[in-house]
Amino acid sequence: MVLNSSIFTMSKIKKELKLTFGLKYIFISVLCMLILFMTGEAYIDNDLKSHSIGELLLLGCKDIYRTNRTSSLYIFDVAFSNWVFVFVPIFSCIGFIIAFHSERESGYIRNVLMREKNISYVILKAVSCALYSGTVCVLSYAIFALICKMSLQPISRYLNDANIKMLYGTISSYYVLRLLGAFLYGMYCGALTFLVMSVFNDKYILLTFPIMINYLYDMTITKMQKKALGSQNHKFFEKIEIFNMKSLLTLRNNKNWWCTCALFVLVYLIAIVIMIINIKTRRDSGDYS
Repeated sequence: MVLNSSIFTMSKIKKELKLTFGLKYIFISVLCMLILFMTGEAYIDNDLKSHSIGELLLLGCKDIYRTNRTSSLYIFDVAFSNWVFVFVPIFSCIGFIIAFHSERESGYIRNVLMREKNISYVILKAVSCALYSGTVCVLSYAIFALICKMSLQPISRYLNDANIKMLYGTISSYYVLRLLGAFLYGMYCGALTFLVMSVFNDKYILLTFPIMINYLYDMTITKMQKKALGSQNHKFFEKIEIFNMKSLLTLRNNKNWWCTCALFVLVYLIAIVIMIINIKTRRDSGDYS
């Protein structure tokens, strides 16, 4: 199938991005992500009591704790875990979900499809979803990195240069790769949301199904990896790691990251096909709500 040059014009792209990237939605998404980062575990004190990242940032370390686990780089590293992975699919895409659902509910989508081709409309939506979810993740993580650097001690206070290089490489490259990984992981979360939106229209399903799918998927991958480690089948573990979307956050040690990216791109392509089919079968009736 050959797409003519008029399908993707700069004006259409700008209009689509302006529709999705509302400052209010970006602010809400980033704020929710920052709150999630604060819920992660920062360290365990001498009394074996767990302290959250938020507690560490607000109150500081209550013990004389000479360890890299309270450094800015370590806290930045461990923040993207636990509840963050559970709720990223919704918070990273909330603006896109609201904007797209409003189009369907108001009937505006009918007017759009009268002027544009189905294929161009759906592809632009997929690109918009990927960019929005990736941007929210990397922007939230970058702001969190600044908060850590302003509030916590640098890792150089706890480790010498040789140990830092062994664990992280150069600090600047570690931050860059970690943020790039957050962007890619956000795009994956967007793929789940876009897939659900290609099948369902109910806003409550749109807000819950991506979380459920991501949770079940992560749980399945984790169980398979534990089984591989238990049987000491390292080759199988490496193959399963390709399907582990969390591995996108460790690009420095992940030589097969491009295969993982190809998987969520495939999800986008499947969702695009499904959405095009649904639009074609329901276009005459105008039933998009």
